[in-house]
Amino acid sequence: AVYFDCSSNGEFDGIDLPFNKESETPLFKAEYRIFLSEIERSTQKRILNVLKNELRTKAYITDSQASYGNFLNYYREYENSDFLDMHYYWQHPIFEEGHSWDRNYYSIKNIAMVDQNKPNTPLFNILSYVAVGRPFTISELNHPFPNEHQHETLPMIGSWAAYHDMDAVYQFSYDQPNKDSKSSFVNGYFSMATNPLLMTTAPLAAIMFR
Repeated sequence: AVYFDCSSNGEFDGIDLPFNKESETPLFKAEYRIFLSEIERSTQKRILNVLKNELRTKAYITDSQASYGNFLNYYREYENSDFLDMHYYWQHPIFEEGHSWDRNYYSIKNIAMVDQNKPNTPLFNILSYVAVGRPFTISELNHPFPNEHQHETLPMIGSWAAYHDMDAVYQFSYDQPNKDSKSSFVNGYFSMATNPLLMTTAPLAAIMFR
């Protein structure tokens, strides 16, 4: 692997980069983005070479989700990965400043996805990443709890993925409580194990997809 240290003083692995308003010209930004893309692509290729040629891995391999980054990242995924994967959340939790991922300081927009303008919903956004000639999966798509419209989540994913001939859908996350816990309440924004809406609609979504 290749490691880089990007410190707060603008040094990138010992190379001084002029990150300031005067030097950040469009050409500088473009060349820097291409530089990062080439580093990522070459690193991914070396990792894949180890997995496939040295370790003889038979499983399909992907490098995170297709929407991370910009078009160059999508090109990297299309060029090197065996399949493309996507995550998307409808109305992700909003955390108060200074309380990232703190369940005591967050809010959600409790609205239904089915009533919204189609281009603004995760399902339509996901279609822009479907690639010809590559298997396509959805590994995360959810209405974060306590959105009262979570009954939409799995049936909409299942039917949408089937209609557009996607290859796999799997939920994030099951998140089963500790075996010693007697918890009977939903224990996370995306938890499925203790969420009655997700557990009862999963079989319907599976039938739709199949």
